[in-house]
Amino acid sequence: YRFLQIDSWWYYQDEKSWGTHGIKNWTAKPDIFPNGLDYVYNHTKWPYVAHNRFWSNNTDYAKQNGGHFKFCMDDKKSFPLEQRFWDFLFDYGKSWGLYVYEQDWLIGEDDMNHCTLSSATNARTWLLQMGKSAHERGIYIQYCMESSRFVLQSVEIPQVTQVRASEDYKPGSDQWRIGITSIFGDALALAPLKDNFWSNRSEIGRYGTQVPLHDDPNKTHPTVSTATSTAYY
Repeated sequence: YRFLQIDSWWYYQDEKSWGTHGIKNWTAKPDIFPNGLDYVYNHTKWPYVAHNRFWSNNTDYAKQNGGHFKFCMDDKKSFPLEQRFWDFLFDYGKSWGLYVYEQDWLIGEDDMNHCTLSSATNARTWLLQMGKSAHERGIYIQYCMESSRFVLQSVEIPQVTQVRASEDYKPGSDQWRIGITSIFGDALALAPLKDNFWSNRSEIGRYGTQVPLHDDPNKTHPTVSTATSTAYY
């Protein structure tokens, strides 16, 4: 293995808002990583590809909630406004082996947040600040759930090296079809990424046994699609 991808199950989330959970605190929960993320990294030397989503308006990092950083708040979500917030967050990530920071839920952070909708510059500033801190620490960025304007904005942010080119995986779906989105990403020097997939015939998880892998008519397609996409790096 070259990397260890950790999705949205490892950190602290708030109660449901906007149909899903926002970030409360981007630290590992002890019931999942009892010895911490650094313990796994130090024993395996596998760098992390770590997921993040939109910030809850109850996030611990906001001054409004007793934290140390200025956030713009709306009724359910929030938005970091300071460069030093990203410096802090990525310093923390480097301490446990963060290599690629996956910023998911981009369209929800931007399209449904008055902090970006009420300003012509907040969204660009947010992404530039994220990219600057990542560049200074040698961390790469992956955009996920991104609209085309995020892909275009990455031209100003060299640390954005990859974009999700597919929908979320579900057994039996055709989300392995990433040709069109891959062409768009490649034109901007971005590596396309297909979402992960089940490779075990006896897998039981999020999708239960709705479509066991051995009955999935597309079971060979995800393998080929994943192998020919070029993230992570």
